[in-house]
Amino acid sequence: MGKIILEEQTAPDTPATDKVVIYPKAGGGVYKKNDAGDEEALTNIPIATDTIWVAAGDLVVGTGTDTAHVLTAGATTKILVGGGAADPVWTEATGTGAPVRATNPTLAGVTLSGIMAVGENSVQLDATLSATAKYSGITCDIVIGYDSATFGDLVYLSNSDDRWEKTDANTEGMSGDVMLGLVISGGSSDGDAGVVLLQGFMKLTSFDFASGGDALYVGETAGTMVATRPSTASTIVRVVGYAGVDADTVYFNPSGTWIETAAA
Repeated sequence: MGKIILEEQTAPDTPATDKVVIYPKAGGGVYKKNDAGDEEALTNIPIATDTIWVAAGDLVVGTGTDTAHVLTAGATTKILVGGGAADPVWTEATGTGAPVRATNPTLAGVTLSGIMAVGENSVQLDATLSATAKYSGITCDIVIGYDSATFGDLVYLSNSDDRWEKTDANTEGMSGDVMLGLVISGGSSDGDAGVVLLQGFMKLTSFDFASGGDALYVGETAGTMVATRPSTASTIVRVVGYAGVDADTVYFNPSGTWIETAAA
């Protein structure tokens, strides 16, 4: 179906004898004027919902009824709300000041369904965490493999049951050729769901690594990091990160290589 677009007339001339002029007026109403100069509003003439036009500087949106919604020229605080089953309406926007584009928006709980292209820029982690039990980095969901998992435990992915267990530098299969993480949440029982930090910053008062930048290693006590390189015979020496900006913060970034000290 085609459309006839009528130009708004503020005071159309009286038509010739036996003629009628049909025209829209400001506000979207449609009128007719006969050869006697009599004006009459026409009803039940739909204005298409997908019709938008400018009349005397005003923005007019068709509503599918015999009226239209008009945004008066110069109005800067109106937004068009509605549509679908309901007619759209020009509505006064709340708030103050001119609209701006956020240059550093804060997002929470965002799920991406496609590729996030960073371009010539960076993903910036927070190295100065605000309080204990805070972290900033790359994480993943896990299944914990022991009871009473605690925030900050150093764990590895066991190839025997695909669960995450506490590390131990005394055993290669628990500290060397394995994937490592720091527990963020692990539940209270073996088999509970959890989350580990794979790379990034973590703050915990019990870390207490005073010399910022020093390398940290898998400890001989289960599930710990230490600032002193293990020297016991037949232990695994593997760097897992570095002491951070304060004694309670670490940068976790496990090395992919390790060595084993000489046997006794």
